[in-house]
Amino acid sequence: GGLLSCLPRFSSIVSKLVASLLPPVAYRQMLVRRLSCALPLSSALQARVVLGRREHAVHSGGARIKRREPPQEIPVASSASSSSGSAPTLGSALEGPVQEALQLVLGSLAPVEARLGAVQALGDMMAPPYSLETAEDALHKILSEAQGEDGQRIADAAEVALWSGWHLSGTEEIDSALQRGMAMMEKKQMEEAVRIFTDIINTCPAFAEGWNKRATANFVLKRYEESLSDGLKALELKPRHFGCLAGLGMVHQAMGDNDQALKNFKAAVQVHPRIEGARRIAERLQLQNVVNEQLRPQIVRVARSLDESGKSQEASAEPLPAPLPSDGLLCEWDLHRVVEDSPDWKYFIRVRLRNESSARSPVRSLARFYALRFAGGRIFPLTRVTEGASAFELEPGEESKFCWHVVFRQELQDAGGGLLLEKFGVSGENQAQQRFLHADLVPKAPVEASCDEVERMKLGYEYTGQLNLRELTLGKQ
Repeated sequence: GGLLSCLPRFSSIVSKLVASLLPPVAYRQMLVRRLSCALPLSSALQARVVLGRREHAVHSGGARIKRREPPQEIPVASSASSSSGSAPTLGSALEGPVQEALQLVLGSLAPVEARLGAVQALGDMMAPPYSLETAEDALHKILSEAQGEDGQRIADAAEVALWSGWHLSGTEEIDSALQRGMAMMEKKQMEEAVRIFTDIINTCPAFAEGWNKRATANFVLKRYEESLSDGLKALELKPRHFGCLAGLGMVHQAMGDNDQALKNFKAAVQVHPRIEGARRIAERLQLQNVVNEQLRPQIVRVARSLDESGKSQEASAEPLPAPLPSDGLLCEWDLHRVVEDSPDWKYFIRVRLRNESSARSPVRSLARFYALRFAGGRIFPLTRVTEGASAFELEPGEESKFCWHVVFRQELQDAGGGLLLEKFGVSGENQAQQRFLHADLVPKAPVEASCDEVERMKLGYEYTGQLNLRELTLGKQ
């Protein structure tokens, strides 16, 4: 009777929150007392919950609860507290279970099965017909704060619960249409998917996932402006939609706006700290920004030193950018033109970098660059961020030796360059001079070498492969 009869899914919530593999009897007794303050539970159901007889509790709850929508006079969504003496709203009645579930997940030593059940219960209360914002808030809190041995499992469950709630509009026809649209996307039928999602938006413009899914389909179709517009609308409706935030990052990246893309990816990570894809892209974009900022003046410095003919009197009169410090770094390199029967110009490059024993700290590689001057005087800058297999770290006394081939359609006259490294334990924009190191590759002209000589020179060096720059367009000097 009472409010309990108006909760068509409360049997599911009760079974998940207090009757499904919960902690010992004393804790279940506390849960029952807390729940009973919000909603009337029969004494028989209370006893079964306390004793942990899951099958009887679920059956009893299911027998008592009729599957019907809440009456119109009882608000479903949470609202301000009712005035003194008035009947409690459905939302306010469920605030107790929401807080109890959150406490169970984050603030107790309950078994992981019980905590996962509480996450599922929050997902039920977030979804229609209840659509409790406080339940969604609780899931976001779990997503960002779940720690410990089972933290990953708990966070994964919260993510699943959020996505499940976002995919439900409260209307069966719209939910079915959303599934059809997603099926079309899986079949690569993006135009049909866009049509279905457009129908959903026209029918229910307040349903955020309709906008988010159309944004995704438009992105696949490379309609970036339309995708951006749809994504922003979805974010307006669901500001913490981490999937939408990451999607907007991808759209901005595709449109060439890496600064805004980085902001979106960082926002997604802030909402969902374990969203690894967005985190990796954000880290890569941040690294690229650092590399560009640090290497740009060094590329200018090396390119000017190669440009023997000079540009203009004013340009040659400008002071060269100062090189970065190279504390304890010893760098050697050589450049060879491979003599072989080929219309292309093939070159072999070896680099040896040593972090001297007298160095104060270990270092890690960030990037390397080359300024390549071709016959005719045209200079081409080549920058490579060192990540993945090409990245390395050097303790004091250690060295890295690597080599590679590069192929052009034009003759290389000479080249110079450098390596950008970072000291461990130094961070902050104001400490750039102490944080970053530069190892110079002094300009030199290539020396001819046979294929056999190149094979011998590879010994002791890590060979990183061949870079094909045959299609490099240098234009006119």
